[in-house]
Amino acid sequence: MRRPTTAALVGCLFIVGPGTALAHQHGSDHGGREMSGRMLERIDKNKDGLISREEVAGMPRMAERFDQLDGNGDGLLDKAELGEVRDRVRGELRERAEERFEDTDANGDGAIDLAEAQAAAQRRATDMFERLDADGDGRLTREEMSRRAPPPPPRPPR
Repeated sequence: MRRPTTAALVGCLFIVGPGTALAHQHGSDHGGREMSGRMLERIDKNKDGLISREEVAGMPRMAERFDQLDGNGDGLLDKAELGEVRDRVRGELRERAEERFEDTDANGDGAIDLAEAQAAAQRRATDMFERLDADGDGRLTREEMSRRAPPPPPRPPR
């Protein structure tokens, strides 16, 4: 039997690892509470145990979603609301990790073999290349590489 190459093993980690690892890492309630507590401490400039709109002004993504995150509509984010965000993100990570595993497991046997990992890595590399290749000429310039790739098209419902 052929031993997998380092590149193939790295490819496997790239294919299924990040989402799975993050979902697992944030899977325990204890670790999740610590995460939301650390987030609160880091952002809470005046140390009142709450995060105001002003405290997230320098964080564009959080600032633009502030009203969505503010579950009780009081204009402040507390530890419980950050915990709800953490739980939602944890669920999304688990779902993406499961989808990625299923997409990679082409024969549906519940395991990813080397050929499936290599094929999935090739598909993802091709997809990323095509998204970066803004002018569609089959080549990437430094300018194209320095731009942020557009998001992938939405996945069809299962």
